[in-house]
Amino acid sequence: MKNWSDIAPAGRPFIKMQGLKNHFVIIDGRAKPFKPSVDEIKYICDIGVGPGAEQIIVIEPITEHGHGAYARSRIYNSDGTEAEACGNATRCVAKLLMQESGLDSLGIEINFEVLKCQRDGENISVEMGKISFDWDQIPLAEECDTLHVDIKDVGISDGVAVNVANPHLVFFVDDFDAVDLATVGSRVQKNPLLLKSANVGLAEIIDNTHIKFQVYERPGMLTMAC
Repeated sequence: MKNWSDIAPAGRPFIKMQGLKNHFVIIDGRAKPFKPSVDEIKYICDIGVGPGAEQIIVIEPITEHGHGAYARSRIYNSDGTEAEACGNATRCVAKLLMQESGLDSLGIEINFEVLKCQRDGENISVEMGKISFDWDQIPLAEECDTLHVDIKDVGISDGVAVNVANPHLVFFVDDFDAVDLATVGSRVQKNPLLLKSANVGLAEIIDNTHIKFQVYERPGMLTMAC
C-alpha cells in the first residue's frame, strides 16, 4: 500500500489564526492566486470536513487603490459572501506581514481602502477609519435617526446603527442574559431596512469601565469577538 502522503491530492498551504478567539484560515494568494468558489469557502469553514473558520482571508497584491499598502486582504464569510472588513482578521494578517517584512508599521488594502496597522510589542492594532452614523452610509433603506432604530417584532428595540467599515446594529439592554441573541439577531438581519443586513450587537453596561457585549455576525453566527 502506498504511503498516504504519496496519494493525497496536492493542496494549498494555509495558516490558522485567531484574534480574541475570532478564528480564521489565512491563505497567501500573492504568488499563486486563489479565487475560492462559494462551495470551497463553505467546505474550508466547516470544521466537520475542513480546518474550520469564521472567515477565510486571502492575501493578494495591491490594486491601484492600495497606494502605499504592503499587501491586499480579501475577507470571505463562511457562507461565501465577501465582507467589507474585519478588525481581528486584519490584525492577524498584519502580524504575518510584519513577521515577513520586519516592519512595525504597514498598510493593508481592504475593500479598496488602506488600513494602517501598528505593532507594539506583542500587540497589533489597526486603524479602522472613521465610523459613520449616516443612514445612507450604513446603509439603511430609508432615512431615520440611526441612534434610535426601531426594528419591529424582534423582542428588543432602540438599536444604534453604525458603519465601522461594515454595518452594525447595536442594542443596549438592562439584562444581557435575558436575551437570546441568536434568535433576535437572525430576525433583525432579515429586516428590509438593513440593505446589506448587519452584524447585530447586544450590550449591557456593567459599570463605568466594563460592558458585556456579543455579536451575532453576518451571515448568521454568534462570534466570540468582532
